[in-house]
Amino acid sequence: MVTVDILSHLLFQSHEMFYTQLLDIEYQRQPLNEERILAVFDLANSSTLSDEAKQTFYSRRYEFLDDLGSDVNRYMFTLLLSLQ
Repeated sequence: MVTVDILSHLLFQSHEMFYTQLLDIEYQRQPLNEERILAVFDLANSSTLSDEAKQTFYSRRYEFLDDLGSDVNRYMFTLLLSLQ
């Protein structure tokens, strides 16, 4: 998909807006692909974004797993990491 390729390329500029847009695109796809959404969260958290922005994405990841995640173990692991 051209839009995803363009956004992925722009991610190297590490603008929070682009990660948010990429997440929005993944949320709109049907059926929802949990692995692709989690990959975007991983990409954001391994980027050069500020710590505050990374925390925002980490919180959104936790909310995603809580609301739509299919793996309880992944959710619990994310919860445990947030408590450390």
